[in-house]
Amino acid sequence: SSDVTIDAGSDALYLKDLLKCYSPYPNSMIVIDLSKNEAKLNSTQVQMWLEVFFETLKRYGHSFFSIYSNESFLNTNLPHHHKFGSLPLWLSQWKENSQLPNGWNKAWLKERVDKVKISLMELAYSFKCKQ
Repeated sequence: SSDVTIDAGSDALYLKDLLKCYSPYPNSMIVIDLSKNEAKLNSTQVQMWLEVFFETLKRYGHSFFSIYSNESFLNTNLPHHHKFGSLPLWLSQWKENSQLPNGWNKAWLKERVDKVKISLMELAYSFKCKQ
């Protein structure tokens, strides 16, 4: 678990530094993409990673967060009773018969897949901070 907290803290500090260089708006919404679990963390470790990540960024003045993911991933990779349901949820892979993931009673955004062939929401950025 200490590796998870160290990793989350390091990732948050890296993002903080990127935001300092590139964001003209100091309290812009930070959207975290939870769609892969390449480290094979269990649900408790994913929850711990998110908690440390958000708390680290809060210490540096960031307080507006959102989660981007899909029902299946969230239900598999977060504990059933987690504390992230108050965060705005950008729900990917939404279909007419989809359910909200455990912990949320609404979605901030729903990215529909039954009406479009290609998701235009997948963005990748590569930054180098100019000092």
